[in-house]
Amino acid sequence: MKKMNVRKVIGKRNESKLTQEEMAKKLGISLRSYSNKENGKTDFTASELIKISEITKTPISYFFED
Repeated sequence: MKKMNVRKVIGKRNESKLTQEEMAKKLGISLRSYSNKENGKTDFTASELIKISEITKTPISYFFED
C-alpha cells in the first residue's frame, strides 16, 4: 500500500492560498487537529482526503508517494 505524502497536501494547500485554519474549517475540524495531521502526528481520514482533493482540484492519487 502506498503511503500518503503530507508534504504534497501542504503544497497544494499553499498553492490554493489557504491557511491551516481555513482548510480546517472547510474540513469541519479544529485547527489543532488539522495541524497535527500536517505534522504527521495523526493521519488524514479518507473523507478528509476526498475533501482536500475536491478543494484543491487535485486527484487523490497525487497525494500518495510513488
